[in-house]
Amino acid sequence: MKRLAVFFVLLAGTLWGCIGIFVRRYNALGLSSMQTVAVRMVIAAILFALFVLIYKRSLFIIHLKDIWIFIGSGVISVGLFTYCYFSSIELSSLSVAAVLLYTAPAFVMLFSLIFFKEKMTIPKAISLVLAVLGCAMTTGVIGGELNVSATRCIRSSRDSR
Repeated sequence: MKRLAVFFVLLAGTLWGCIGIFVRRYNALGLSSMQTVAVRMVIAAILFALFVLIYKRSLFIIHLKDIWIFIGSGVISVGLFTYCYFSSIELSSLSVAAVLLYTAPAFVMLFSLIFFKEKMTIPKAISLVLAVLGCAMTTGVIGGELNVSATRCIRSSRDSR
């Protein structure tokens, strides 16, 4: 199994890089971002369950006290994250959606400051400023044509109702 680890990492990266193509195709077929999330999560759950059944069945055992972690991180966190990512693909370009996705470390840092009382250091502050600046430049807010607009987002959310 260890020999396959590198293959699985490369496969996961390749599939993740292609996900925007599938989201666009599902949108063209009339599926909303939430429906696309549901399709993705159901297929992933089935494939993961089959893999675990073949590889190590004991991984299905979950202690009742730990169920909140699986629901919180597996269903809510991944579902919400995927919905936001797919919605940004629908509302903007694939490149803008990808750049916004990689702002996650900046949000983790901010939440760590608030909830875990971590200290703000100069390297953290510089990293945060650079992440925000990079996103602003990529989306066209600074130095280019704006690729995302509030009007487009509002119009799209009304159309999906």
